[in-house]
Amino acid sequence: MGFVPQSSLEKASPELRKLVDSLSPGTFSPPVRTGDGFHLDLEALRSGERIAVAVRGEAIEDVQGKIIGLRGTVQEITERLPKSQVGMNIEVPAEVVDATYERVLSRLASRAKIEGFRPGRAPRALVEARLGPAALREEVVETMVPDVIRQALDKESIDPIDNPDVEVLELERGRPAKLKATISVMPEVTLPD
Repeated sequence: MGFVPQSSLEKASPELRKLVDSLSPGTFSPPVRTGDGFHLDLEALRSGERIAVAVRGEAIEDVQGKIIGLRGTVQEITERLPKSQVGMNIEVPAEVVDATYERVLSRLASRAKIEGFRPGRAPRALVEARLGPAALREEVVETMVPDVIRQALDKESIDPIDNPDVEVLELERGRPAKLKATISVMPEVTLPD
């Protein structure tokens, strides 16, 4: 079909690439015909262990509204870790990252007090330059990560017993963000017969 999100497959493990390649071309037909997004939750075996994989995406339209392809992500969702923990690799679409950057910058610009401008009236580019990229990135992380983690936990029906430890692996404008979360869960108890 050629519309599988190739950019996210490049960094996927060989097992995930093989899984997505094995999907029938008809899997992606409804979104191509209708323009709707798609979301597939799959299970795969890796070294005899079940892993959850999510394939998400949407149709890409040209200026006339004709559907010309699909874009999306392929990611491994959960991984069992020792000591009653679950690991999650989360990829946040570039559109969400960009929207969060814009929302944070607008909020900060509306509060900024910069000499020569009325409060909240300084140009956004000036506010961004004064803040610096590190401070802006930190604000974006504080704004975006809690919502993304909450959605991922709800989607996977994971009930944490503590706040997850989240590591931001990649975060920059125009690119998908990559997060790695370690979540403590209730231990599995097996009773003897």
